[in-house]
Amino acid sequence: MTIPLYHPMNIVLGFGLLVVTVLIHMLALMALRQRLHRLRVSSDNRRHLMQESMVATVLVLVLSFVHILEVVVWGGVYAATGAIDSIDDAFYFSMTTYTTVGPSGVDILPGFRGLAGFESLIGPIMVAWSTAFLVESVAHIRMAFQAMQKHQRPQ
Repeated sequence: MTIPLYHPMNIVLGFGLLVVTVLIHMLALMALRQRLHRLRVSSDNRRHLMQESMVATVLVLVLSFVHILEVVVWGGVYAATGAIDSIDDAFYFSMTTYTTVGPSGVDILPGFRGLAGFESLIGPIMVAWSTAFLVESVAHIRMAFQAMQKHQRPQ
């Protein structure tokens, strides 16, 4: 039996996964933001540059992990529903769909192509959200450092 591309199951599952993906991302960004607000900015220029670099590196690593977690959720659903036979292929398909690279050599059952469309829609939005968060976080640290430097100058 072939499931039509716009079958209600695809739409419900797609919106459900979309909500789960956004929740995972939102919770991760909230936790990161709380940690960053506790960070004390160094007043020494060299230490500040190192601190800013370390914060950016850690943020990229954590955000990458969050994206991989989201890909695993989508890949798990592809495998669990039988949309893709192999769990390895399901995760590969999910990673390449989430990043909009497009899978090569792995096919999803025709009835689940609409679901894959949802993933290719939400993946770039999550990447953009992460990028905005990273830029905002580094800018916040830089502004805090500049404000500290301004207050430390002799008058």
